[in-house]
Amino acid sequence: MEIKVSERRKAYLDLLELNNVYDLIDYLPKRYTDLSVERLDITKHNKKATLLVKIASEVLFKRIKTHLSKIEFEGLIDGEYYSIIVFNRDYLKNLLVENRVIKIIGKVDYYKKNITVSEIFFDYNNLIDYHYKLPSGFKDKEFNSIVSEAFKYLDFHNVNLDKLPREFMEKYKLLSKKESLKLLHFPKNMEYVKKGYRHLKYEEFLEFVLVMELSKRRFKEEHKEMGKSIDEKRVFSFINALPYKPTNSQILAFNEIKEDMKSSLNMYRLLQGDVGSGKTLVAILSCYASFISGNQSAFMAPTDILARQHYQNLKDIFKDELNVALLVSDLKNSEKKQIKEDMKSGTIDVVVGTHSLIQNDVEFASLGLAIIDEQHRFGVVQRQILKDKGEKVDLLLMSATPIPRTLAHTIYGELDISTLDEFPNGKRDVTSKLYDFEDKEKLFDELEDLLKKDNKIYIVCPLINSENKEKKSVSNVYVEYATHFANYGVGYLHGKMSNDAKNQTLNDFKDGKIKMLVSTTVIEVGIDIKDANVIVIYNANNFGLAQLHQLRGRVGRGKREGYCLLVSDLEEDIERLEYFKNTLDGFKISQYDMEKRGIGDIVGVKQSGVSDLRIANIITDYNILEAARKDAKYLLNNLNNEEFKKYLDYIESKYKENVETIA
Repeated sequence: MEIKVSERRKAYLDLLELNNVYDLIDYLPKRYTDLSVERLDITKHNKKATLLVKIASEVLFKRIKTHLSKIEFEGLIDGEYYSIIVFNRDYLKNLLVENRVIKIIGKVDYYKKNITVSEIFFDYNNLIDYHYKLPSGFKDKEFNSIVSEAFKYLDFHNVNLDKLPREFMEKYKLLSKKESLKLLHFPKNMEYVKKGYRHLKYEEFLEFVLVMELSKRRFKEEHKEMGKSIDEKRVFSFINALPYKPTNSQILAFNEIKEDMKSSLNMYRLLQGDVGSGKTLVAILSCYASFISGNQSAFMAPTDILARQHYQNLKDIFKDELNVALLVSDLKNSEKKQIKEDMKSGTIDVVVGTHSLIQNDVEFASLGLAIIDEQHRFGVVQRQILKDKGEKVDLLLMSATPIPRTLAHTIYGELDISTLDEFPNGKRDVTSKLYDFEDKEKLFDELEDLLKKDNKIYIVCPLINSENKEKKSVSNVYVEYATHFANYGVGYLHGKMSNDAKNQTLNDFKDGKIKMLVSTTVIEVGIDIKDANVIVIYNANNFGLAQLHQLRGRVGRGKREGYCLLVSDLEEDIERLEYFKNTLDGFKISQYDMEKRGIGDIVGVKQSGVSDLRIANIITDYNILEAARKDAKYLLNNLNNEEFKKYLDYIESKYKENVETIA
């Protein structure tokens, strides 16, 4: 279903991969700003507020330095005068004139009577501001007008977008989906947005719960004829021979996994634990238990670096007792062919790999255990493909983003959960500090002191290249550090390098040939260099706290104190960064992050196979989720209802379509 647009607009829509009217109306604004005017009083001190201002003086413009300018004027707000300050908005100097009324959003210093402005609106009667995520040159109003044409087309053809059973829509007095989407594209105020979201949030949650239920049924519907036979004495003899003693929580988690493997029910378990809590050792013990039961294991990781790290750990622990292989995309074709033949013949006991493990030509002689690390990077469909490589396969998912058990059950349904709540080396000792971009000299002095104490240092940037000086990139930071710290050796690392180059750089860092490594977030998982005790993270406000915690987990892994230095514009997001600085508990951090950012990217809800929870938030919309959960159970228990059956068929068809697409 299409509407006519100009070639220029079509080119922009192609960039956004919006191919029809359904795609168009489903592409919602990324941000809504409530422009309801607030009353200015002491409760707004040091906070942002939306205010109506009358310009009450001459507007002064000053160039402070090359990249810094300031506009300042007196503003009248609720009968009081405030000094209004605007940085780096040169184009406004001719638009801001005495006696003009404007609306501003700014940070208030109630005692000094000044306000630092972040946004200005000249249409002061407008109660809401909203923006789409669009390519440069494609304006919000232009896109909005195309969306308007899409709705006219749908209305003209009387298209009904509703999929939800009428019983549920009537129960909650939900608007139709089409009307809900209209409110979100053309809101008059925030109440319109809230009303529009009700249908979409409920629909997402209901879909999500049903997909999770279908996934759980697929994993658990097949019973083993009998549980795996595991020689307990042999397992614990192996554990006692380890070069280090496992923690109590590692042993407890492994015992839970072992009992699942011995059961006639297929294992479907999540192993979660904070960064550095020892999940890999539990996975290794699970592979050993699978081996002595006469089965192969597959260990899938999302990146080549992490796969290689696991492969090396397994080789170091198993020595020659088990045959461990690595299957990643950049191996020679002859090597891949040989490994696949050995997997099929059963001469390989454990294979570690990336997505290469779920290719059609990968076969196992007797796959009994599938382990998926960083499970939120893989979809339900991809897990199923790996599990289908064998019969009666036990599945172990691993996550370094720990969340409280009650919340985990809410997110993952009936998935069994093991939690590691101890660290092998005792309490983690990492000190976190905040630096403003302006504190470069102070930061470099501290790094110099740390280098003199023989520390190795990671420097993390959000981008590989950037022309925007405010966004630090590997390319410009590497030049800066290689110049300033030339005596210590500086290297760089990013995802577009060849695997050989990445591995060489990491080995140089590990061996001490370079003391500083400038990198993207490619080091977030799978890098375990015990004497790297310092990490600098640029543009820290651009990262979620769960990801910052993952990055911080790269240091403090040995016996020395670790340091995490966050460099950012401290005018932005200071409250969130302060919380991170003062909190080392990964459980608390992930929950705080979910409250602020939503849950999709954090724990993998976006990988559910159908619903990506792009609108709903499990924390803030918990009541809607619980309602959807109850309704899902009611629907599944009443499939004699034709409308319920039709809706479940619709969800199942979407789920199967995803399976076929990925397979």
